[in-house]
Amino acid sequence: MKCAKSERNALCDSALKEHIEPLIGTEDAVAVLKGVQKVRGALLTGHENCGKYFGPMEPIFTKPKGEGDTRSIERSDIFCETVTWQWEELGDGNEEELKMNDCPIPTVQRANGDDGKGSSYSSEDEL
Repeated sequence: MKCAKSERNALCDSALKEHIEPLIGTEDAVAVLKGVQKVRGALLTGHENCGKYFGPMEPIFTKPKGEGDTRSIERSDIFCETVTWQWEELGDGNEEELKMNDCPIPTVQRANGDDGKGSSYSSEDEL
């Protein structure tokens, strides 16, 4: 879900300004992939458990999903984090997809994530 700038923590805000703001308006998919991973990497330093439970920032993947790719995110560890988040926070997920990509099956009950679905950002939103 999008949040107001005043609701973001300082680390997130700083990482967005550094790695995403310069990319506004670009159509360079690889640059955006790198920027998002750098924001994620900065956030990993925000709490000691992040380094224990989430994959490291590097290696940074640079390839958008192509025809014939079996998953939407090149790195399997980040792919598994993403689909686990979808399962736990949005109530989405496909157990077969998790198994096919050697992702652990979440043991928590799926959330009702309807509040977070369908939200998007416009060019007028604050970064």
